[in-house]
Amino acid sequence: MLLVITPPDATPQVVQRYNTLLGLGASKLLLRLPEADEVRYEECIRSISPRYRHRVILADFYHLVPKAGLGGIHLKAERRPDWATWQQIAQTDFITTSVHSLEELEHLEFSPSMALLSPVFDSISKSGYQAAIDLKHCRERLPQIPFPVLALGGVTPDKIQICRDHGFSGGAVLGYLAEDINALRERFCAYPRPEVLTIAGHDPSSGAGLTADIRAIEQTESYPLSVISCTTIQNEGEFVKSLAVETQPYLAQILKTHTPLVAKIGLTTSLSEVRDLMLQLHRAGVATIIWDPILQPSYSTKPILEQVDPTILAECLTLCSLLTPNIPEAKTLFGTLERKTLQDIADQFGVSILLKGGHATKSEYASDLLLQPHKEPIQTHVPRTPYDKHGTGCILSATISSYLAHGYSIRESCRLAQWHVDQLRRSNSSKLGYLNTPIVSLKEEKLLRGKLQFITNSLDSSEILKQCQAALQGGLRWIQLRMKEASTDERTAVARSIRKLMQDYPSSILIIDDDVEAVLRADADGVHVGLNDLPPAQVRALLGNEKIIGATCNTMQDIALRALQGVDYIGVGPYRNTTTKKLLSPLLGEKGMSRLVQFNRSLPEPLPMVGIGGIESDDLPSLASIGLYGVALSGVINQADNPQAESSRLVKLINQHF
Repeated sequence: MLLVITPPDATPQVVQRYNTLLGLGASKLLLRLPEADEVRYEECIRSISPRYRHRVILADFYHLVPKAGLGGIHLKAERRPDWATWQQIAQTDFITTSVHSLEELEHLEFSPSMALLSPVFDSISKSGYQAAIDLKHCRERLPQIPFPVLALGGVTPDKIQICRDHGFSGGAVLGYLAEDINALRERFCAYPRPEVLTIAGHDPSSGAGLTADIRAIEQTESYPLSVISCTTIQNEGEFVKSLAVETQPYLAQILKTHTPLVAKIGLTTSLSEVRDLMLQLHRAGVATIIWDPILQPSYSTKPILEQVDPTILAECLTLCSLLTPNIPEAKTLFGTLERKTLQDIADQFGVSILLKGGHATKSEYASDLLLQPHKEPIQTHVPRTPYDKHGTGCILSATISSYLAHGYSIRESCRLAQWHVDQLRRSNSSKLGYLNTPIVSLKEEKLLRGKLQFITNSLDSSEILKQCQAALQGGLRWIQLRMKEASTDERTAVARSIRKLMQDYPSSILIIDDDVEAVLRADADGVHVGLNDLPPAQVRALLGNEKIIGATCNTMQDIALRALQGVDYIGVGPYRNTTTKKLLSPLLGEKGMSRLVQFNRSLPEPLPMVGIGGIESDDLPSLASIGLYGVALSGVINQADNPQAESSRLVKLINQHF
């Protein structure tokens, strides 16, 4: 893994350049500005694209972490004794710290998510700060440390392999990148990606097994190593049988020159083989092992493992870090799905268990349950999709492995992988999925359709559907469902009906006003939140990066806050008085709207700004001229004699002026 540290005197403009490195696969970005005040930190956070905020670690002003949706905190030595207090303030379980000797590392006050040990080599950024860490001692002692340790100080691309060979999980980089800020991309790309090993069967369809794992690992910016455990006679719809391969010689050869950060074991022909592979990996220094126990392939009535030896199973559980069974597999392995029993197993063996919920067909969601040793269980959801896919279990565990190699916690890795598989399911209607287009570009494509937004204005479901039908027939492709006095059940029902209408208009977008639960249930494209609604960072944690989050603004302070919170677009208003919304903020008019546009443009990452509130068709040329991204309309369409014709006319005007 590779952690990037910002220069200590970085300006927001410099920090903005580091978005490129996060896009290229930097594991984490440590925002460290020793002399900066809170305002400066906020300005720099706004320079970081919302899609990368969860990968940012903050070195100070920890209360900004939950507000901006950041990924963790970094503690200086003097703050470590109060680590629990800082953790509570930041509302995060991801904490890093810096140490300057192996002795200090071995006697930390707590177990951090990762630690930076320095100076391993002569520092580039600090003159005279010379190497003071004995690499031979690192090789002996770092494997005993129960968390990742990164090398800091003079870690150039040619030194990364040296670090890995001596027990480090990767490196932390500052000076090599910062000394030539104009060559950030070129210099970063010289660093190798973290290595992930998959041991799996070969599926000729490439939907599951070895080749699917390799694709998933590459898509999540790690380098895949692979060893075949068996060949299979199958396609995406039928599994015939598997044929054993003598795996251990292949594994021994690759482990001569590689020590992957994470290894994942998939399809094997016996439980004893799983144990033997785990032992071989441990002897080679592989610290993190994920086991995806494929006991019975999909589309097969015959199990691969007829019986589970409890003694061998216990050995496997003590050797692996995470187990990813589905519901039938968990029932076979443990004889129960009872949560307390599974938690007791996790506590007893020190292993995390991710119980995949795809087989629980009665639920409105696809829900996964994560049980970690001596921690509260965590259940996470994604909307159910109409398309099933071959190999999702393999891809989930491979993606988790890749995120772990980048330094994410098990909790974060499981959630990110769940979203990844959700997108894979949506990729097409066949049983074979693919993600050729990055998720972020898909969302950006959707946002382009938000230059004309239609907002419903009724509590009557039949009236809402009538409004939406007319808007869609007129060419409008962005609908926001606003039902302020309705329940989540009522919103969900109407949203699902709107989705059915949208099936004839594939490019349509559905946003639900202030109801994250309804977004999940109806599988809408996103949510719009007001100033007093659920904070966007919490919304993002529930919905993921691929869903759109819009937010309301009325002042410059609101826009600054929304930029800090990392929303995808802002609805700014009211432009003039409107009868379709209660509790109006102060009216802006054209001059007020223009001032807010100029302020938004001054931000390092300006937000798409949509005008709202009493806007009429005659206002569009002037609003376009002041620089708005688009407009949101309600009454001008709903109150028209012919809403379909009015929608068509407005679409033409938007295309003409915006």
